[in-house]
Amino acid sequence: MDSCGIGLCLDISHAFNAALHAKKDCIGYLRELICLAPEIAHISDGMFSERHDTHLNIGEGAFDFFKIKEVVLESQVKYVTVETRKKNKGLLDFVTDLAAIRNIFIR
Repeated sequence: MDSCGIGLCLDISHAFNAALHAKKDCIGYLRELICLAPEIAHISDGMFSERHDTHLNIGEGAFDFFKIKEVVLESQVKYVTVETRKKNKGLLDFVTDLAAIRNIFIR
């Protein structure tokens, strides 16, 4: 972190996956991890039934982004990045994901 000049990055999809394996509430576990004061949060969608995180495009999974938003806005997170997969539409998939996240966070 020192060599990059930026703090901790919290991958929310990974956090949810870890919570599921530990049989913990995902949002509760996210709140625990937020106490580590990450500067960046990676956001993607996902399924709670998957054994591994899948970094689905926003709206393709089951994550509650309004609860995620609540936790992120209460935290010290400075940057939110979208970490989803590129599919058939190429970079347009990212544009769609960004528009969805902006709609959630800037409403």
